[in-house]
Amino acid sequence: MKKPVVIFLLVFLGGSAAFLGYRAYEAESTRALAEQRTEADRAAAEARRAELERQAQAEAEAHRLADLKARQELADEEKKVAALRTEQAAAEAARHAAEEEAARLNQEKERLARERDAAEGEARRLAGLREQEAAAAERARLLALDKLEQTEKEKRDLADR
Repeated sequence: MKKPVVIFLLVFLGGSAAFLGYRAYEAESTRALAEQRTEADRAAAEARRAELERQAQAEAEAHRLADLKARQELADEEKKVAALRTEQAAAEAARHAAEEEAARLNQEKERLARERDAAEGEARRLAGLREQEAAAAERARLLALDKLEQTEKEKRDLADR
């Protein structure tokens, strides 16, 4: 064969090999870069998914804790309300007992006032009777004295006669 044709063929084959090698290299490079990008995108998506999952878990835990706290506060408030109702019932019972005691003491006071008035009336009546009896006794004494004087006067008159 001829030397220039062989050189041309060698240059052509070398250039074709270089061209094809460069295209293969570029394709491989592009594929590797795309694969790296895909892997990076996949890793970023996985990280985002993991972050979203972590946020969702944190949010669920926050909701659970908020719900638990709300339930505890509700239970505490119910206990407070029950304690207040018990206290109110005790206060109401004490007030009712105090009202009953006040009514009983008022009735006792009224009874004692009636008894005092009756005793005072009886004392006035007895004092009036004693005064009348004393006056009657005084009249009887005076009458007896008068009779005694008359009797003595009659005795003296009889003795004088």
